[in-house]
Amino acid sequence: MKMLTRLVAYSGLLSSFAAYSFAKQAQFYEKSENFGFAISSTGNNGNAAAEEFNMQISAPTSYGWAAVGTGDRMHDSLMFIIYPSGQGNGVTLSVRTSSGHDTPEPVSGVNATVLNSEVENGKMTATIQWYQSSSHKFNKVDVTRTKQSWIWAVGPNEQVQSNSIDAEIDQHSHYGVFFVDMTATQNAVATVPSISGTSSVSAEGQPDYYHGLVYAHAILLGVAFVIVFPVGVLGLRWRWSIAFKVHWMLQLFATVGAYLGLAVAIALSITGVEYSAFDETHQILGICVVAVLSFQVVMGYIHHLNYKKVGRRTVPSHFHIWLGRVLIYAGMVNAILGALLSDDTGIAIAVGIVSAVLALGLEFMAFRHRRQYSRVGDSSKNSSNIALNSFQE
Repeated sequence: MKMLTRLVAYSGLLSSFAAYSFAKQAQFYEKSENFGFAISSTGNNGNAAAEEFNMQISAPTSYGWAAVGTGDRMHDSLMFIIYPSGQGNGVTLSVRTSSGHDTPEPVSGVNATVLNSEVENGKMTATIQWYQSSSHKFNKVDVTRTKQSWIWAVGPNEQVQSNSIDAEIDQHSHYGVFFVDMTATQNAVATVPSISGTSSVSAEGQPDYYHGLVYAHAILLGVAFVIVFPVGVLGLRWRWSIAFKVHWMLQLFATVGAYLGLAVAIALSITGVEYSAFDETHQILGICVVAVLSFQVVMGYIHHLNYKKVGRRTVPSHFHIWLGRVLIYAGMVNAILGALLSDDTGIAIAVGIVSAVLALGLEFMAFRHRRQYSRVGDSSKNSSNIALNSFQE
């Protein structure tokens, strides 16, 4: 009898060990920020209305908070945000969502529970059980997908310590998109995942070159519309013998840069996931503005040829002048929208200040030009043969 009892006990232990050893999970680890995420799934687990997921999130407490979210963007993402509790020995879970890129707000009715958590050695870790409802409106996780998108983020080195689910948190300092092979996480029975090591398993982040291309896009188009185009226009007001040459060379340089920047942006949108729908205001406005540049160049060339023939402005001249004005200002606004889309408020403010200064400079020069030539009664309202994309009126 004792032998039978021991065999049953050993059998149970072996079964438990086997279940643990062969538990399926995926792990994403961002080494630069020491951010870890592990997940396992259990299908419906007897509940036709929900799927069970067990997740573990880990990050340095120095960031203040850390989060993962469903989908490839903040909009309609179900975000699981953790930060140290009021006592400092555990973690508070705040489930939030966002409209667009607005600050995430807590949501109710989500079946998510902290199974265990700890804060020690400068690291916070939380194990979370979540039942995904088939009826909720948030970005869903598909357990059959081999490349399910998720987002992650960490705070800006702030001190957050609260038991409240709506504690105030500042904008993230680092964030990204990663992809999980959800078919590798499916288990017959519920299992608790555990972050192990610093490598990703059945998961991958965005390619290393992705952020480099984002910066290239921002620099090419930002410099073109916020700096080079306006400076090229202002150059026409400088009494230089080479003012016209400086103008068209700068405008050509900016136009080429703008088209390269647009090409990079389209490639990023097509190959990535965040903006593949091309439904962001920044994308739509940017494509329209850059597309019209070709027409603007043609109008400028016609304006220049006509001026050389008749010595005054023609219809294409006025069209070119005013279209140039609209394109520059639209490009400045879109540069700000791009910075906001990337959640970089500081860059958005800096771009806004530079744009405002140069826009005021352009308008001041145009105003001074009108006053000068209204006094001398110059019917042509032109003082030289400089005849491209100026703000002369």
